[in-house]
Amino acid sequence: MGLTQVRLFTNKMFAENVQLYLKTGYRIDRKEPFMGGFAAYMSKPVPRTA
Repeated sequence: MGLTQVRLFTNKMFAENVQLYLKTGYRIDRKEPFMGGFAAYMSKPVPRTA
């Protein structure tokens, strides 16, 4: 498919979700206010396949 990364966002208050994503290779790109909480925008590189 030619993707170079996968992106997602989650509510920072769901600390378990954020920790799971960090453990699986995602990084936090930015945080910003969202509906009374904070959204954590995250991304993960997609390995190239031959």
